[in-house]
Formats: sequence, C-alpha cells, structure tokens
Amino acid sequence: MFSNIGKKIKGVAALFCFIGIFASLILGALTISGDNTNLIITGIMIMVAGSFLSWLASLVFYGFGQLIDDADIIADAISEGQDLAGNTVPAAGQAARTYAAPAAGQAARTDATPGQAARTDAAPAGDAASQAQDPRDFERVERVCSRCGHKFTVVRKILVPGGQVFCPGCGNCETIR
Repeated sequence: MFSNIGKKIKGVAALFCFIGIFASLILGALTISGDNTNLIITGIMIMVAGSFLSWLASLVFYGFGQLIDDADIIADAISEGQDLAGNTVPAAGQAARTYAAPAAGQAARTDATPGQAARTDAAPAGDAASQAQDPRDFERVERVCSRCGHKFTVVRKILVPGGQVFCPGCGNCETIR
C-alpha cells in the first residue's frame, strides 16, 4: 500500500488533472448550452480557466511525487555506501586509508594546503589501500567569496590546485591555487 509512493502520487496527480479538465469542459458546455446567450463567454471561461487550474494543481502534486522518488534514490545510494555518482564512500568513523612514513627509496606523496601539515601516503600504487579515499577529503571547509563576501562550505576533496569553486551567493567562479 505504501511502497513506491512517489509513483502513486504522480499517477493520482495525472488522474486528477484529466478529471479536472474533463469536468471543466462538461460544465462549460452545459453553461453554454443554456437558453441565455450571455452565458457563452462564461462557459468558455469555465472551460479554459478550469482546465488550466486543473493542470496547474496537478503540476504541484506531480512535483511532490518526483521529490519523493528522488529522495528514495538518494536513500538507496547512501544505504549501499555510494555517492550519487556511484563511487564507494567509506562509512562514518571508518578509516579508509592508512598513512605512514615513506619507505626507503620511495617518493612521498604530499597533499598540503596552506595552513595544513602535509600528509604522506606510503602505500604502493597497486595496493588496495592506495585506491581507497582519505576520510579527511570529505570534511567541509569554509570559504569566503572574494567578490560578495558570502561565507559557504565546500567538501575538502574538491579543493585541488586548478579546481574551481562557485559562490552560491553571486555565482562568482574562483580558481583554487
């Protein structure tokens, strides 16, 4: 009864739209068919306005059903441990990568940003640990727009040199250095 509720709401919205349009056309036709010639314009207005209002109301309900469908998709992806692009995301509190000093003769990879100590990853390239993501990449970092001064947060993972961040306040595009 309550499974797949988004599609049911969208179906009911479409049904109500068609019923409303049909009822408006019938009521308008009955108004026009009367003996009074002054009611012709009223009958046409009932047909047009009633049909339009039925369609407009159905858009609201259909949109609500679509929101529920989209929320179900997001909830399913999260419960499967994936982001919306299908990438596997480490569970909360789970360390996905281990960090250690580089072995002798091995080059260290550093991911330092201004004001942050460099971290080093010594796992070999073919190792499964090197393919996992750093939990710190999903931390949120506060940014301030240089144009409008709007404060907003972004996920640390996108703050790579050469990357771009858009201000939600003014749409200003800033390139990360």
